[in-house]
Amino acid sequence: MSSNLQIAPENYLDLWDVCPNAVLIITEKKEIAFANSKAAELFDYNREEIIGTPLNRIISGELPGCKEDLSAAAPEREGLFKRQQLIAKCPQGEIEGIRKNRAHFPIELSLSMYRGNEGTLLTLAILRDLRLEKKEETRHRRVNETLYAVAQVIGSTLELDDVLHRILGQLKKVMDYQAAAIMLVDEQRKNLYVKVAEGFNKQAVKISLPLDGERGVSVQVVRTGEPKYVPDIAKDKRHVSGGINQGSELAVPLKIKDEVIGVLNLESEEIDAFSRHDLQLLSAFAGQAGVAIENARLFKDLNEEKGRLEFLYEISSQFTGDQELDQMLARIINRITAELGGHIGHLFIIEPDGKHLRLQAIAGVKAAVAVLDRKVRLRLGKGLAGLEAGSYALLSVSDTGSGMDSETKARIFEPFFTTKAGKGMNKHSGLGLSMVYGIVHSHGGIIKIYSEVGEGTTFRVYLPATERKVTKKERQEKTPVGGKETILVVDDEELILKPAEKILKRAGYKGAPGAG
Repeated sequence: MSSNLQIAPENYLDLWDVCPNAVLIITEKKEIAFANSKAAELFDYNREEIIGTPLNRIISGELPGCKEDLSAAAPEREGLFKRQQLIAKCPQGEIEGIRKNRAHFPIELSLSMYRGNEGTLLTLAILRDLRLEKKEETRHRRVNETLYAVAQVIGSTLELDDVLHRILGQLKKVMDYQAAAIMLVDEQRKNLYVKVAEGFNKQAVKISLPLDGERGVSVQVVRTGEPKYVPDIAKDKRHVSGGINQGSELAVPLKIKDEVIGVLNLESEEIDAFSRHDLQLLSAFAGQAGVAIENARLFKDLNEEKGRLEFLYEISSQFTGDQELDQMLARIINRITAELGGHIGHLFIIEPDGKHLRLQAIAGVKAAVAVLDRKVRLRLGKGLAGLEAGSYALLSVSDTGSGMDSETKARIFEPFFTTKAGKGMNKHSGLGLSMVYGIVHSHGGIIKIYSEVGEGTTFRVYLPATERKVTKKERQEKTPVGGKETILVVDDEELILKPAEKILKRAGYKGAPGAG
């Protein structure tokens, strides 16, 4: 304290040390005559280090101008200085302070001028640190700019993946985290899957969590519709790792109106990394993401509806003109098959008897096969090819013979029915196709015949297919169980009779071959 100033009792000075702001008393020579503890702390000095030193040691530039105004003068009274008199107040202003390490920082300055004892002019300066306030202003500005940029992104594209990646890119500018993901609800599969992700490992994008399961903090967010914060993921069994095994997780719901459609999830490698402000900011981004998702879905629905209308218009246009019926139907089934992404298309019409379907047009098959397929005739109600939906193996056998008429095709699988003439050993039993028919149907398959007189015949065998691996069992030799019995073997094929006789003998029987 400058020795030529008469200061009030020390207990009065102590009041300045409980002041929440920094306080300086400055002489006419721009020297510091007094500093409270907050002022010393503000500039990172001990109080003794700055008292008596030039003001420019801690303040950059000149103080705001304060002129003596006798009209503002107040009566003399006892106060900080004996016989002090307030003569002027200056408006608040901003100025730069200088810390001990020479770092500059913003402060708010409020000045009052006093006439002290012996006419000494003194300035009382009350200072407030603006660093946090400026930082908060900067952060708010960046957040507002970023949210505005997100709004611009939403309006610039309706491709969902693109807009969601851009939202995560903007989020990274205002929040500190290691990984982020936007997960969406699949209502049909009843799960939560990763739509876009950044910062996680490659396996994270394959994560799919059942909505009725216990795994996943994000699943809990979908169920409750409320944000969830996990300060330490290592202590939470619900956490599903995407490459980050320690730190914290913050997840907020994505909503369209009141419906939860997904989750915006952040993870940091730092424990307890997120604040209440981070939660508020992430919720704002989640709101923008919800708008983007809704817009993208509406755009997709609109495009699909537009495509359907264009498709129907194109189909209806096929009915104009003077083209043949078969040609017109062929164009229609080709267009429908292509639109639906199919490989093969069949167009059936109901026959006049109302009991059968006849194949009228096809798409996606080779011409040679198409000619045969055009002969397909199905009983109404049995479904395409008489099969249940599923995967089937197809065995096709064709010949270039004389073909069959409709009466022959209708009886071809009857036992003992044959069109082959023959006598004695060359006579046919008519059991071959009947046995094949029984074997195929016992395995859940069907046989289809495509034939016309003079155009040959094609048999198509459809058998249920499976992707299960077949385990080959080791063959166990069995002891023949036959006795002295004699078994008569009857067949019209010599090539079958002899092998059958040998098989029976190995089994302990006596085989007696006979002509069929």
